[in-house]
Amino acid sequence: MSKLSNGLTTFIKIIFAVVIGYLYLLSIYSTSYVSASYNEYQEYTYYVKDRPWIHVLILIAVVALFGVGKWIQTTRAGEYLRGKSKVFRYVFPLLVFAVLAFWIWATDVRLAGDQYETFFSAESLLLGDYSQMAEGGYIYIYPNQVGLMLLESTLVLIFGARADTALLVLNILSLMLTFLLLAKIVRLVFGQQEKSIAYITYFATATWLPLLFYVCFSYGNLIGLMLSTAGLWFTLLFLQQHNWKCIIAGAICVAAAILVKNNYLIILLAMVVLLLLDAIRTRGWKALVGIVLCAAAHLLSSAAVNACVERMTGMDVNEGIPKQAWIAMGLQENDDRASGWYNGYNILTYTGNGFDADKTKEACVESIKSDLGYMADHPGYALRFFGEKIASQWNNPTFQCFWLYKFKTTTKPGQEWLLNLLNDNRGLVAWLNIIQSLILGGTFLYLLCNWKRIGLQQLLLPVAFLGGFFFHLIWEAKAQYTFTYFVLLIPYAVMGLTSMAQKIAAVRSGSCAKQDRNNLVIVVAVVAAVILAGAIPTKLAQNTWQLEENDQLLQEWQWE
Repeated sequence: MSKLSNGLTTFIKIIFAVVIGYLYLLSIYSTSYVSASYNEYQEYTYYVKDRPWIHVLILIAVVALFGVGKWIQTTRAGEYLRGKSKVFRYVFPLLVFAVLAFWIWATDVRLAGDQYETFFSAESLLLGDYSQMAEGGYIYIYPNQVGLMLLESTLVLIFGARADTALLVLNILSLMLTFLLLAKIVRLVFGQQEKSIAYITYFATATWLPLLFYVCFSYGNLIGLMLSTAGLWFTLLFLQQHNWKCIIAGAICVAAAILVKNNYLIILLAMVVLLLLDAIRTRGWKALVGIVLCAAAHLLSSAAVNACVERMTGMDVNEGIPKQAWIAMGLQENDDRASGWYNGYNILTYTGNGFDADKTKEACVESIKSDLGYMADHPGYALRFFGEKIASQWNNPTFQCFWLYKFKTTTKPGQEWLLNLLNDNRGLVAWLNIIQSLILGGTFLYLLCNWKRIGLQQLLLPVAFLGGFFFHLIWEAKAQYTFTYFVLLIPYAVMGLTSMAQKIAAVRSGSCAKQDRNNLVIVVAVVAAVILAGAIPTKLAQNTWQLEENDQLLQEWQWE
């Protein structure tokens, strides 16, 4: 591997370690919740004090539990369980599918907001009503929804009045494939011998509630997640085999994901970064051609979808709200929700300028310059702003999965209790709070325990995660946007907890070398130093990971 490739790989590992370490501190010292007790129909974020010692003790207990699990694998009970692995592979997925199917049937949540607007545009397209493409129409303003609209139009054409249900079933299938693909990625990243890691990853992902509850969210997120995860899997296969079929399939999958949900362009960029590093490492040309194929698949598919819609309607697909509008909005204070969250600036500026994209860009660029200039002159304000913005997106243990049901109604009488089950449920929120810190803590342990063994292939998912993290640092903020990146950490959390348990077991049995014992001491010392340093009440800490300004309001709000 060339020095340049080594240097870039190390740089990515350092950035990933810093971000994960920061998010772990944030998760144990503070918690961000989204509720509606302040603004009845808006997602108001509360920053409240957490109990770090509880999170640390649970992390230690789970590491011990993983150690016990590793020991069980060496016993007859372990042999028995391995013999029953087929039961897990077939029965558990069927059980998850049945539970999800029951949930969408029982709740029967109606489409609302952007979900409704996109679906309505799809129905109108088939009826010959192209008003949504005309000036002021939903697709005219948000042309990024064209791909999803076309998909939903296809479902309406096939399933008619039950197309909305078909979309939810497609969500279930997408989730099931995502679980499987992540398990397959584990086998590629950590080695074929780590079957138990793959099984645990599958189980952990398939029981992570924020992901499961989004099954009723008909907005392309889960379909795009499945397609982009498939793209990542094919990219890993290509990095191992340099087989053209793999990168072609990966390019097609991620291009389709972007059509459904534009945010998955970040996954494409992660693939490009890894392919570029592979080209530098191998000094070969295949990875460079792979980059061209990925870019071409995205551009051609986007052009093809637009051309298809334009041919159907006889109308051009409008440019829509300029991207600068979302950046400008993402840099603005928001007392009604949270820093950088939606405040209507993008649509108000666009309509206020008579749907003129150039004038809107000018106004947004001026807003961006003004906000960045103020932040440069007031670094304390900037620190607090981005501290709260990051916390509101990445430190919400529910990722707004309960918010989706807060004001929804079901068409089935007598079943509102299912939706109300998610309101005021402190137990579920507390559980997810623990799980979130375990995922971050486990990922941090993975980095510390395996630093020298982390190579190019192990960095594909971290690069995708970092892309989401830094993108939403400047873009419009919302916890709803970040759960699809957070789920990519689960395999690393499982491996990190396992690695730590193995190190401790090896030291206790005396079967490891002196260097390995020293490495364990270093890992424990680094984790302890980070946690203890995080407890110091400095201005940096109080503006970033020790956010607790809403502790008093916590007593008054309504739980999700």
